[in-house]
Amino acid sequence: MRIKRLYTDPPAIDPIVFGEGVNIILGESDATSSKNNGVGKSLCIEFVNFALLKRKSDSRVTRIPKAAFDPATFICIDFVMHGIPYTIRRSVAEAERPRITVADRETTFAKVEDATDFLAARLFGDDRSEIGFREILGPLVRDERSEFKSIVSCFDTKSRIPDNYAPHLMLLGIDVDIYRSIKGIQKELDDIGTEERRIKDSVQLVRQKDLDEARSDLNALEEEVDKIREGIDALENAATYDLIKDEVLEIEHLMGELRGRKEVLSRRSARLAPIATEQSVNGIYMLS
Repeated sequence: MRIKRLYTDPPAIDPIVFGEGVNIILGESDATSSKNNGVGKSLCIEFVNFALLKRKSDSRVTRIPKAAFDPATFICIDFVMHGIPYTIRRSVAEAERPRITVADRETTFAKVEDATDFLAARLFGDDRSEIGFREILGPLVRDERSEFKSIVSCFDTKSRIPDNYAPHLMLLGIDVDIYRSIKGIQKELDDIGTEERRIKDSVQLVRQKDLDEARSDLNALEEEVDKIREGIDALENAATYDLIKDEVLEIEHLMGELRGRKEVLSRRSARLAPIATEQSVNGIYMLS
């Protein structure tokens, strides 16, 4: 993939043409200040990142005042991927609906994720190994706020984004699936540790004891349960158990019959309840 040109439609900036090799944007010195003049170095990278489908919420392009840059203006980027020319057109006003032109055919996507999936499929083909389009661009188009302290940490240090070695491993020709598998196992271990801490906190809250003391209580309760179970087994093996068992079954049967009679009587009483009626006025006068 090679970027060829960055521009806007309608024209709001001078088009920036990228040649082969390394392209450098330099500031100009000023005798009246120790700082370099603003010539659009950072903004150029922000425009490139925005056009290459960076999240709207993470892009500083959205912070440009409307009076200085119309949100309806399309930020466009031309690039070549596997020898095929592409153009991405994206505006701040419709940042979630980017437009991609391939072979003179423009497609408007319903959401950014669909566009990144489309470009990832075109970039990696069948050898994607679950690497996303924006994921591979991270190390290649670093955020200047990453402070360049680490090769892996290529995003704004304030974002606290976890290190991701997948794109670097892919560029080095190392199987990414192994890395994904290791990350999955590491996550499972972290989840187990989190659950263990939650259980310890729950025990501390309920029993007001630490886990070791609670384990001693559990052993004591298990001993009591064993003793009760032994007593039940001894009762079942006793000679009088069969007599007691028959009496219990007879009592349960009798209780079932009584419950049935109670239900019938309750229904009858419910039907007989609304019988009382008011006497007529004429009847009252006659009695008087």
